[in-house]
Amino acid sequence: MRLATQLSLLCAAMALSGCQAVIAGAGGDAPPLPTGSAGANATTTGGSSNVGVTAADCDGGPQAAEAPLRRLSREQYENTVRALLSRTDDVTQGFELDERIGGFESNAVVPISPTSVARYRDAAESLAAGAVTHLPDLLPCDPKTVGEAACAKTFIEIFGRRAYRRQLETAEVDQLLSLYSGRRAKSDFAGAIGLVLQALLQSPHFLYRVELAAGAQAGSVVPLRGAELATRLAYFFWQAGPDDALLDAAGAGELDSAAGVAKHADRLFADERARAGVRSFVRQWLGLDKLLTLDKNAQRFPDFTNEVRQSMFEEGLRFAEASFRGKDRSLATFLGGNFSYVDAPLASFYGIASPTEPSGRVEFGDGKRGGVLTLGGLLTVTSHPSEASPILRGKLIRENFLCEPLQPPPPGVNVTPPVRAPNTSTKVWLDSHRSNPSCQGCHQLMDPIGFIFQHYDAVGHYTDLDGTLPVDATGEIVTSGDAAGRYNGVAELSQGLARSGQVQACLAEQLVRYAVGRPKAAQDQCSIHQATTELQSSALDLRALLFGIVKSDAFRFRKVAP
Repeated sequence: MRLATQLSLLCAAMALSGCQAVIAGAGGDAPPLPTGSAGANATTTGGSSNVGVTAADCDGGPQAAEAPLRRLSREQYENTVRALLSRTDDVTQGFELDERIGGFESNAVVPISPTSVARYRDAAESLAAGAVTHLPDLLPCDPKTVGEAACAKTFIEIFGRRAYRRQLETAEVDQLLSLYSGRRAKSDFAGAIGLVLQALLQSPHFLYRVELAAGAQAGSVVPLRGAELATRLAYFFWQAGPDDALLDAAGAGELDSAAGVAKHADRLFADERARAGVRSFVRQWLGLDKLLTLDKNAQRFPDFTNEVRQSMFEEGLRFAEASFRGKDRSLATFLGGNFSYVDAPLASFYGIASPTEPSGRVEFGDGKRGGVLTLGGLLTVTSHPSEASPILRGKLIRENFLCEPLQPPPPGVNVTPPVRAPNTSTKVWLDSHRSNPSCQGCHQLMDPIGFIFQHYDAVGHYTDLDGTLPVDATGEIVTSGDAAGRYNGVAELSQGLARSGQVQACLAEQLVRYAVGRPKAAQDQCSIHQATTELQSSALDLRALLFGIVKSDAFRFRKVAP
């Protein structure tokens, strides 16, 4: 069973639905990338936020953009096979890196490579070989009691529905049964079931999140079918496929309304598996992955060990969980909560007492830390190996919290900062950026924000010195709606961002991009507005924002590709 053959068959079957166009290009308003023009870690950024949209602009029928055909990310693949086969080992180590589209992992542009085909084949063979060693745990029936053929069919129907995330068609069941029978004539029952498993785990219906609109007119906006919406819900909250209960609900039509989606979203969000969705969103949104591989000057920061690095990474994800799912969840908590979760090495690194609670929760009472912007991991990934970077920190706020993408430097411009003279403040050191006509357009949007972070060095230590001079942590957000203004220190900045309608709408936009796997499209504006309104009317409860996203048109509908 070879994946390349199955991919060809899938596209032939989907020709009327625009499979070829969707595989080759991104959905929404993003232009397709030519084959070979981007690597596996290609990034496409989204547009600016949409403060100013009103309810009156959103009257009428549903508004939604085209949806790309997405291959599972490495994380989604791993979580999905873990749920299907109860495995704990990682089989994705050799997989190619995921694309980033709209800032998030979404394999929807670059065509699948021969290397990926081989990796999926190898993974399927390995997974199947491991699964048949504990076959009784996997089977829904006893082949000795009901007969091998009957049990094989039941397995195909039940396991196949979980793997394809929908009910299998009769022809698909028959094809897999034929595969089973052919192998059973030459080997034992376990070997035949193993081959069926290989076929299921190499199928495009498993590897891709397939959304069809059979018979719909091109350009029309149609609701996702029940199983397709169940799949979106499950990957949004769990980063894994839907369980039987959600597929049953989809089959019963319980996801056909926004209220029905909210009802089942409540169960998914309450489940511990929802930790994965929150962690994945924040990890991707804020680029915390970089923390695990970046280099730092070991002579300047000898206490930044691999142990501390790992602790910082986990701290960021645990803080996100508490802000999105904890008892005091809110955007204000995320941006300004005076607590975190640390272990003994990280507590020592921060210069605080080791946690006494089993959870590792600590309270910050000295005003030096509070909220996501002062977590060591985020401060570390927005710095250079030896120096903190006001530029990178300002860029993070501008693009990730205000949704204002910045243009890359003009061709030929030297982006290397000048050598820093002794006894020179950071502001003076970087003043050349804002006085150079080739640089000032972007740097006046980034640098003054980054100066607000001057109390934190390149690995997140708190300091009162900027070299040999006292820290000046005053800065400014310019030309940016209700977040604009002067701030002294990150605590003031965090409070200002939490109050900002632009930041609230930007967070909704980031979640829409994460949910649909493409850059923001014009048709998303009303969905973003409505989700932002739910956030604001709930005292900034982030659960309300998540539920606003899954009830939105952008999440529940799609525009049919030409």
